[in-house]
Formats: sequence, structure tokens, C-alpha cells
Amino acid sequence: MFVGRKNELDSLNRAYQKDTFQFPVMYGRRRVGKTTLINTFYKGKKTVYFVAVQSTAKENLTIMSVQILPFLHQTLRRTHFPRSGKLSTMYLKVQKRNESSLS
Repeated sequence: MFVGRKNELDSLNRAYQKDTFQFPVMYGRRRVGKTTLINTFYKGKKTVYFVAVQSTAKENLTIMSVQILPFLHQTLRRTHFPRSGKLSTMYLKVQKRNESSLS
């Protein structure tokens, strides 16, 4: 049973409802219910959940990228990128496509 975290769950839900990118970070001491809170929050939602490991920034970035890729795969697959395009141009195309899909 999930009890005692209504304020935190409400805060996560408010962030999720915003029309802008949100990147909540949760940390704290062990055994206080962080994972249960996250699991309760993301049920039925389109989210990416990443738990950092005690290692290098490069390794954590690699692991996080692997977890994010399936989430972005559909959008990237449907987006045409010019062969000589800049990364910023490609990012803007993906952002516009995502914004139009939310409307």
C-alpha cells in the first residue's frame, strides 16, 4: 500500500502536466520510499526512468542514452534529417514534431 507521499506525488504530476520539458531528480537516504514513489507515479505514463550507478559520468550517460533511445525511437524514425544538417537543426525538427503531436 502506498501512503504518506501525496505531496510528492502531486508535485511529480504537476511537473508531468506541464507543456515544457521536465527533468525531476530524486535523491535521499536509503529505504525511505523513493523507488516506490517513482513506480507509483509513472504507472500508465510515458516516462523515462534512470537510476545512476556509482561510476563515471561517461558510463552513466551511456546507460541513460540506452534507456532514452527506445522512448525517442518513434519520433526520430518519422523525422527527415538533412545529411549535412547541424545537430541544433535536427533537435529543432524533433522538438517541433513533438509539439505538433501534443496538439
